[in-house]
Amino acid sequence: MLKEIHALGESARSALFPFPPYRLGSADFIDEAREKFAKLERLYHLAQSRSWNGKEVLADLLKRHGGIQVEPHQRGPLARVFSIILWGELAAWIISADLAERLDDVEAKMAATSQAFDEARHFNTLRDYLLELGGEIPRLDVYSAMLLRMLIDTRSLPHKLLGMQLLAETIAIDVFRTVAERRIEPVLSDLLPLFERDESRHVGLGVLYLPEELRRLSRLGVVNLYAFQARILALTSMTLALLAPDFEALGIDSNQIARRGLKLQKDAVEQMEERRGVLTLSAPAEWITFQTLDFFFPPKGERRSPIAEVLTTTGRTVAQAGDWALSWAA
Repeated sequence: MLKEIHALGESARSALFPFPPYRLGSADFIDEAREKFAKLERLYHLAQSRSWNGKEVLADLLKRHGGIQVEPHQRGPLARVFSIILWGELAAWIISADLAERLDDVEAKMAATSQAFDEARHFNTLRDYLLELGGEIPRLDVYSAMLLRMLIDTRSLPHKLLGMQLLAETIAIDVFRTVAERRIEPVLSDLLPLFERDESRHVGLGVLYLPEELRRLSRLGVVNLYAFQARILALTSMTLALLAPDFEALGIDSNQIARRGLKLQKDAVEQMEERRGVLTLSAPAEWITFQTLDFFFPPKGERRSPIAEVLTTTGRTVAQAGDWALSWAA
């Protein structure tokens, strides 16, 4: 009884005087948090030990490869794909800084702080690369812009952690890995594994800490999280429709990159202790998803059916028209 009264008193005091959060200095709280979140603290120390200097690495790679080496017809597609990644890195920087302030536990704050440091390096290094590539950095399509603004603007911690740490970061890892494997441009191919290594730690923050937030969700919160993921899926699908010609110009198999991205997301979610409110690819949803993917974007070597060709062209036209109209309205 006394313990409950003390807890109520602490809750009332925290509501009236939220700073400083004295519980962060309580020995009992520290012991409990360290036991639960030791892996999060390790992410912070790993980020420190594996830090790298973006300007030095990029300069060294440019010197080693004699500058950027890319086919003329691939320069534009490469710039368009990685301009989305560039602004995604800036969004991740903003979001991770926000998480570092708002997450409750010190270990989670440390992991988010290390991510903000990584994202700052990624943004500046990739911006320097795109400027070296030549020309103006392409503007974002409206769907990517809407998605990133949605992730930045939401005040919901579960929405931020799921949207950025588990969905956006796994998409980025997929693109980094694919472009590096294809050796589309040697400087970028040697640079991206460093990005991928950092982003894998960022996914770890979502895997390890999102379950804490999911356990606190009400039924309405679960429904809202499902709806949030549906909006992310819709906006991502429109962006992929716009990018399909660029992927083709870069020799990237849209079917393969989509399959791997979905698998990365599924693997991350399956590592979580709590999954309330998280859309997962389980049977039969997984089978339906991959059948639909194969219909619109057949595996390499297979031809798209005439019906799929018409639907794909129509979808891309609608996406382009929406991009133009919404960009003009904005």
